[in-house]
Amino acid sequence: MKRIPTSLVLKATNEPVAASLVEGVTGEMLEQAELAWAALRIEGAKRLQAAGREAPQHWRWDWRRKSAKINFMAYRCFGIECADEMQGLMLVNLTNYVSRMDGQRGKPLVYVDYIETAPWNVKDLMPEPPRYGGVGVRLIEAAIRCSVDEGFGGRLGLHALPQAESFYEKTCEMTRGEIDRQYENLFWFELTTANAKKFLGDKP
Repeated sequence: MKRIPTSLVLKATNEPVAASLVEGVTGEMLEQAELAWAALRIEGAKRLQAAGREAPQHWRWDWRRKSAKINFMAYRCFGIECADEMQGLMLVNLTNYVSRMDGQRGKPLVYVDYIETAPWNVKDLMPEPPRYGGVGVRLIEAAIRCSVDEGFGGRLGLHALPQAESFYEKTCEMTRGEIDRQYENLFWFELTTANAKKFLGDKP
């Protein structure tokens, strides 16, 4: 396990705060995060549903069920820590997916299997305003750097939940592919080598 200095945005002041990117999140850390997030995630989802609003589409996730994957070499697990709490988690797969885009088709990429920010950072999920911003961006940045380190040129791929499509398309500048009928009818999104370089060029 390794911790690398990074930063998030404290939403109350809109100022940067020190954080850590954790490479090699352990099963114990996943369990601790899930214990801290689970009740808040469920309560927030039910609150939104009671108000006639759409709950987060990942609200039934349980990171403890994903912990077995981190024991395989094909997977890497990353986290963002700030204020002694896990602010976000991401699990990536290094071996089972390739590019589907013209010009890069068949080339290896890092597949973002799961990514989530802590409930207290999600707008409208909690009664109070979000604590930190930039969690998702920092995790995607980590996935791109992982892709570069693996010799994949920064290429990423993922299946996006509908609520997250705008984040991947606009913030991350990923390319929207086709609906994958074999994967819950979710759209395939991919980050090209060129856009990976552009993304990293904008980050300290």
